[in-house]
Amino acid sequence: MPKLLKQTFKAWLDEMPGSPPKLIVTGDLEVPTPGWKAELKLKVPQGFNPKILLLDVHAQAPQGNVNQIVQKIPLRYEQAASPGSYTEVTIFYESDSVTVPVKPVH
Repeated sequence: MPKLLKQTFKAWLDEMPGSPPKLIVTGDLEVPTPGWKAELKLKVPQGFNPKILLLDVHAQAPQGNVNQIVQKIPLRYEQAASPGSYTEVTIFYESDSVTVPVKPVH
């Protein structure tokens, strides 16, 4: 069963000159076999606190027989965001979750 590698998740607001500010979230999902596909998507509905962005991991198992080799899938989510718009990001996968602070990068 896939699991969130909680210590790998990070969120930051990229405010580098030359492009509009954007929120970037990265982390890894551990899967039991090769061939899994996974991505971070906006959770619908969002929570009651607009400063906390909620994301869901959508994971799809491979078809057919596959070898049991544990692998990591890198996840990444980006969206336009203004400074101060988010203080935290919570990532959900099934009954598990992890919350990380949003750090500014200038």
